[in-house]
Formats: sequence, C-alpha cells, structure tokens
Amino acid sequence: MAARFQVGACIANACKDLGYSGDVGYQTFLYSNVTDLRRVFIFLIEKLPRESDRAAEPEPDDPLSRLKADIGRSVRASLNSRLTLKDIVSSPFISFPLETGIIVPRDKLHLPRQEWTDYCINSLKFLPDQVPPEYLLPSTIALNARGCVARSIRKGGSKASTPEDLPLPATPPTPAPRTTKRQTTWLGQQEKILFERDIVVPQSLNKEKLVIPEINASEEGVDKEEKQRQELEALKSHIEELQTAIRNDTSELAQVRKDYESVEAELKGRVKEYEALCKALELLPNYEDNLKKVEGLITLSDKRFESLNAQWDSYKKPLTAKYEELKSKARTNDNDENSETVSALRSKLDVATKQILAKQQQMQQLQKEFDQLPKNIIRSSYTRRIMEIIGNIKKQKDEIDKILRDTKQLQRNTNGLFGTLDRLFTVVDETIFRNAKKDEHSKKAYKHLATLHTDCADIVRMVMETGAIEREIRDLQEQVENESSKKVGDNLERISADMRLLKEENVTLTRQLKL
Repeated sequence: MAARFQVGACIANACKDLGYSGDVGYQTFLYSNVTDLRRVFIFLIEKLPRESDRAAEPEPDDPLSRLKADIGRSVRASLNSRLTLKDIVSSPFISFPLETGIIVPRDKLHLPRQEWTDYCINSLKFLPDQVPPEYLLPSTIALNARGCVARSIRKGGSKASTPEDLPLPATPPTPAPRTTKRQTTWLGQQEKILFERDIVVPQSLNKEKLVIPEINASEEGVDKEEKQRQELEALKSHIEELQTAIRNDTSELAQVRKDYESVEAELKGRVKEYEALCKALELLPNYEDNLKKVEGLITLSDKRFESLNAQWDSYKKPLTAKYEELKSKARTNDNDENSETVSALRSKLDVATKQILAKQQQMQQLQKEFDQLPKNIIRSSYTRRIMEIIGNIKKQKDEIDKILRDTKQLQRNTNGLFGTLDRLFTVVDETIFRNAKKDEHSKKAYKHLATLHTDCADIVRMVMETGAIEREIRDLQEQVENESSKKVGDNLERISADMRLLKEENVTLTRQLKL
C-alpha cells in the first residue's frame, strides 16, 4: 500500500512539474474517476513530441554532402558561439622577405641559372610555408608594395634601383614565360623580364657594388625587428628580475615588521620593569617607613577584601537559591515538552502506520486486478482510443461554441425587441396622452395601457426569473451527476479497506519492533 501511495505521489508531482494546472494528487490515481483521468491524459498527450520534432536529419552518404553538412554545423556553431578577447585582439604588422622565384635574393646571386631553376622547381617553398600564418598577409602586402614601388621607379627611368635589374648568369636555357591574360600585373612583368632570352648585362658593372633597395630595406627591417625583439626580451628579463627583487624585498620587509613588533613589545615590557625598579629605588632610602606604609596598605586591602566577601555572601545566597529554583522549573518544563513531543510523535506514527497498512492492502488489491487484466493489449489501440476521445472533445467544443454563438444572437435579438417595445410604448403613451385631454375614452384607454404595460413587465420579469431558476436547476443537476459519477461511496469503502490494512500492518510492525 505504501508503494502504491508513493507511486501515485510521484506521478502527481511529475504532472505538476510538466505544468498541469488542475487539482492532481495521489488520490487522483488511487481513487480515480473517468473525468479527472481524461483531463490528465489529454494534458499528457498534448505534451508528447510531434513526429516532425522527432525526425532527425539523415546523415548523407555522399562524401561531398557530408562535408557540406559538417561545414554547415561548424558555421552554425561558430555563429552561435560568443567572441572572446583573444579572438578580436589584432596581431602586429610584421613582414618577412618572401621568395617568389622571380626576384633573385642576395644570398643566391652566385648560383648558376640551372641551379637557380632547379632550386625554384624542387626546393622553393610555397608562400604560406615560408612564414608563420600570422605574418603571411603582412609579408604579401609588403612584397606587393615593393613591386609597385619598383615599377613606378622603372617607369621614371631609374632602373638601377629595381630588383629586376639584377644581373643573372646567362648560360643555361631559360623556359618560356607563362602566357596569361593578365600580363599587366607586377608579377607578370617580373616573370617576363626574368625569362627574356636576350638579357644585356653591362660588363663594367661590379657585382659587389649592386644596390638592391628592396632587399636592403627588407633586411634592414628584419635587423631592426630583430634588434627590437632582443631589446624587448632584455626589457622583459629586466622586469622579471625587478619583480623578483620586489617580491624578495616585500618578504624581507614583512619579516622586518614582525621583528620590529616583537622588539617593540619586548621594549615596552622592559620599560615597565624599569619604571617598577625606579619606584623601588626611590623607596629604598626610607625603606622602614615605606615598609610600614606598605604593610598598612596590605592590612587595609585585607580588611576591604573580607568586607567585600561578606557582602558577596549576603548577595550570593538568595541568587543561588533563585538560580536553583529556576533551573528545576526549566528541567520540569523540558521534561513536559519532551513527553508531549514523544506522545505527539507516537500518535503520528500510529496514524502513518495505519495509512501505510491501508495503502499496502489497496496496492495488493490493485495488483490483483492488474494481474487479471488481459496482457495482449497493444499500445496503438489505447492511442487510437485516446485520439478518438480527443476528436469527440473537439466536436463537442465546436458544438458548444455554436450554441454560445446562437445564445449570443438570441440575446441580441431579445435586447432589440425589448428596445423596440419600449420605444413603441413610449410613442403610444404620448399619442394616447395627448388625446386623453380631449376625449374621455382616450383617458380610459391610457389607464388600460398603463395597466397593460405593468402587467407585461411583471410577466417578462417572471419569465426571466423562471429561466434563471431553470439554469440553476440544471447546474445543480450537473453537479449531482458529477458527484454521483465520482463514486464517493466506493471510494469511501476503498479508503476504509486501506485504513484496515494500515492498522494491521501497524500492529505487525509494532510486534516486530518489540521482538
């Protein structure tokens, strides 16, 4: 029975957690009726997930579709994620020299053309592999800027300062330049100049005195950056040393403060001892008189102490007696409260034991009924029946709405007829009243009209009261039917049986506790 009660309470709490607004408890399931259970089932069915919500997105078989799905999921996740500070911090604009295979760097000027070509084909790394990822874009921008500057200088006539005017060994055969539609770009022009077959190199030009502004500028920038980096590392190490020194000095300062406080406390004790010794030394010249004075003070102190003890004894006895009395009263009150608490707990235990026995008996009875039920019932039949009930409820709701609309229309018509009747009576009353001043029959007709109006008003009022009484009667009949449908008598019998079971189980548990 206790297990049934616990299961019913758990189901009721679960319904409340889901948002059920009706009155639900363990009695709704243990002593149920059709109406309450129908409401609970309708609420739970409405909470079931839809088929469209259950359907998950199928995993595509095509690798390309799977890749697109993964990309879409990652993009959605990145859009839903919040940016952090490290995501928006910009990196410094630091560029490094890049080798494109078109401009010959200074450290490779001594290579023959074939070796340089083999190097470009086999050993030259791609641009993204030459520098770290965070420096790729600045380095590319700097490379393009140097090319644009060299192009503008070349158009101005100063060709000695451009990187493409570097002398190249002219022995090996050179491959034909690539033909693209965009020959006006700087890289295209560099490639065209590099792979031209007839390159005129002045013999009087000394290789050691070549000037390469772009490479020099890049090397100077790299040297400057390296120097700044070294200075920054030196500053960081110096700052770390200073921080370490500050921490050491702080710890030493704390230790010095502790030592100072201990020395100060010791000094105060020494000062007090010194003052006491000074006073003793001042008393030494007349030590006999001072000794007598001290003995007199001691005697006075003893007498005063004895008098204070006597006064304390006179105050102590009544206070001690009062304390003992209050202590005994408090002990008595505590015992009474404890006994009352124990008796209340015993009564509650008896009630709970009886309830447990009754619930266990009811649980056994329900278990027997459950065992007797057929086991081959399919869940779909219950679902279909519930859906039919929901459809019937919707039909009933539509009919109720139709009846309400008809009632409202009748009410509007009734109100219109009442207004027409009032206006008609007013017009007739005014007409007969005007004629009543001149004709005797009109006076009698006016009196009969007033009487007729009063009687009609009474009849209408009585009809309205009769309708209200009939509505109340129907409401009371519905309440009686609802109460009768709840099977109160059967529920009371089941509750009585549960109480008897709880009593029996309580007696059994009491015997087991005694044993």
